[in-house]
Amino acid sequence: MFHGIAYQNDLLEHINFLHLELYECAEVSFSCSLSNTNFFNRLFCVLESTGKSFLEQVSSGKRLTLKPGCIYFISAADELFFNFEPETHFYSFHFNVFPVTGEELFFQAGLLMEECGNETWIREVTEIFAAPQTQTSALRMESMLLQKIAHFLPDRSARDANVFSLPPALHMFLRKEANAQTTLADLAEIAGVSVDTLSRRFSQYNHFTLKSFLNHSIAARAECLLRNPDLKIKDVAKKLKFTSEYYFSRFFKRETSQTPGKFRISSCRRS
Repeated sequence: MFHGIAYQNDLLEHINFLHLELYECAEVSFSCSLSNTNFFNRLFCVLESTGKSFLEQVSSGKRLTLKPGCIYFISAADELFFNFEPETHFYSFHFNVFPVTGEELFFQAGLLMEECGNETWIREVTEIFAAPQTQTSALRMESMLLQKIAHFLPDRSARDANVFSLPPALHMFLRKEANAQTTLADLAEIAGVSVDTLSRRFSQYNHFTLKSFLNHSIAARAECLLRNPDLKIKDVAKKLKFTSEYYFSRFFKRETSQTPGKFRISSCRRS
């Protein structure tokens, strides 16, 4: 028989320093066919589909046909081609999950996954959507999402022992302050090392460069700002310190495969 207290301090630390940032929580039914790269994760819960809508991972060619009762997960920073027919009806969640280190859990994990048999989970989400929107419903929704997100988290325990992690302060800067005027020297100063050292260590454990990561971070900030209908595209460009709306648009299209205007339309076209 167990007596006393068994503290789970490691679990407690992970819980306290895990942060879910939810950017979209919507019921969706619209016709759309395009390819893009978003710097947030996407979770689609399909309510209705005729079998003609699909998601395709551009890098691998993997294609999943959307089926009712199934959930589809797409990890951040992965180019996706999707085709939504008018009859397709689903719940859409866009989010990032940040641990204590600040590095997004699914960033460039290359995941396009399907999980079926989720009718009960989807029914509970439907009840939350239909209920009055209170703090209670918000907590229920967050709990439901975290429960499902955990199913798709890759096992990184073996890799984590040999991964070079950026300092938390640098991750926070990239998430909240990175802009078009930010240089690698700025990042190195925050990290307290030379540019060569930071770049070399970063590239050693990632298949992309530190400069690419900086660009990804700026694009991710742009996506969040573009969701604000009160901001014009030129306002977003100014906040991110681009010299003009034109150069911001060129940058955003290069990073995401779509213009800021098209991103804004696809993010707002919901019914």
